[in-house]
Amino acid sequence: MKYFLLTLFLGVIALSSTGCASAPTGRVRDAHLLYDSGNASRKITQVEKFGPFYERVETTNGAVRTSIRPLLYSHVYSPSEKASATEILWPIYSTNTRGDYKASRFLIWFWTDFNTVDSASRDRHWFFPFFFWGTTKANEDYAAFFPIHGTIKEMYFDYISFTMWPVWMKYKHGSQTTTSILWPIYSKTEGNGISAFRVFPFYGEAHREGKQDSYFVLWPIWNQAKYYGRNPGSSWMLFPIAGHVDTENEERYLFLPPFFSFAYGRGETPTYRNLNFPWPLVKIWDDREYHKRNFIPFYIHQWDDKGKLDSTWYMWPFVCTREARRGNQKENFFAINPLYLSSEIYKDTDKDGQYETLVEDYLRIWPLYSSRNDTNDTYIKIPDFSLSKRSGLLSRNLLDVFTLYTYGHDTELARTDHELLWGLYTRGYGKEYSRTHIFPFYNRKREGEKTEWSILYGLFGKSYDGEKSSTRFLWFFGD
Repeated sequence: MKYFLLTLFLGVIALSSTGCASAPTGRVRDAHLLYDSGNASRKITQVEKFGPFYERVETTNGAVRTSIRPLLYSHVYSPSEKASATEILWPIYSTNTRGDYKASRFLIWFWTDFNTVDSASRDRHWFFPFFFWGTTKANEDYAAFFPIHGTIKEMYFDYISFTMWPVWMKYKHGSQTTTSILWPIYSKTEGNGISAFRVFPFYGEAHREGKQDSYFVLWPIWNQAKYYGRNPGSSWMLFPIAGHVDTENEERYLFLPPFFSFAYGRGETPTYRNLNFPWPLVKIWDDREYHKRNFIPFYIHQWDDKGKLDSTWYMWPFVCTREARRGNQKENFFAINPLYLSSEIYKDTDKDGQYETLVEDYLRIWPLYSSRNDTNDTYIKIPDFSLSKRSGLLSRNLLDVFTLYTYGHDTELARTDHELLWGLYTRGYGKEYSRTHIFPFYNRKREGEKTEWSILYGLFGKSYDGEKSSTRFLWFFGD
């Protein structure tokens, strides 16, 4: 009997602590949820957790995430987007749905159901890299065992058939049909206004009616082309010595291609300039309002005259600064990879050309610290091992296990919450609000006129709501 009572006691404690509410204060964009098409922020309204192992969060629009860490189980559901994502023993199994579309993976087996409500709809299976099977939009079945024999349909091509690849292959993409024997040696392509033939690397030719005729001999040694239509002209290249492009809108000189080249525009593109000296390390490029200056890895600068983008790298890929405008938002970005990242996003609310409204202020000092702020909310994580500004798959399944302290502040509610060791210790305070939680010994919370406290999750506790009060003891008894 005593063992039964002990088991019951421990079970009550475990169940109580599993459902323990954690403060959602300040948490915006931290739910690892599926963002909508506008990537709008979603404020978290409810959090339940049990140490670093279990967490359930819910947002203002009803989106819910449940995670059992590390790497055991994670499920995300967003009713407004009709979307969900599930990972079990990640990266072993994962599935994603959006509307009636569902894509799944188990180890190296990938499958997609394009309409889950119609059992006869299009589907695709790929057991990487050998087996393919599925059903097309026209309800045609197909199967293939690479490289022996088979046909794959509606996957990158309309169809691709092969027998003892590379001995024989035939594929169709749009109006073009290509047959290949001993790929890549022999191939022939036919289609609407298109024809091509090659015996690689000895000779090849391709013709696009009214657009281009091109040839090669002993590829890549000799290549030449003739252009028609809006930008008529010709080109040739003797690899690796020299080449020349001469069209109505461009002239280009190549020396030791592709390393050294210079091009300038004319006709419809008089501002075009492109210098590679040598490619890909040094590049100077101008075209109308867009410009690039690449001196890899020391300096990379890309900008446009309209002020939509101004991006600079120093000692790529380590130091980056960027100002970007998209629609009515502007981002100021600075990073020293992977240690430091700062991002400020502003919105032009009144459309006067001034970006005065803060949308998000994000700072990360990896792996020690991250903070996310907007006009109302602040949320800090210490440490934060994520290298992504947008929390995602790796964070919800693993990395949040290592976050030991969080701080949340909500200006509108005048509320602040601290959590240490995944909620084992919690301290909150604010306008008509206070909370102290020391797991599993003591819990006290006051919100408005309601106050409640308990010892050992119900060994003894009381609650007050105005003039009303109640008492709880031995977990099951009370008034």
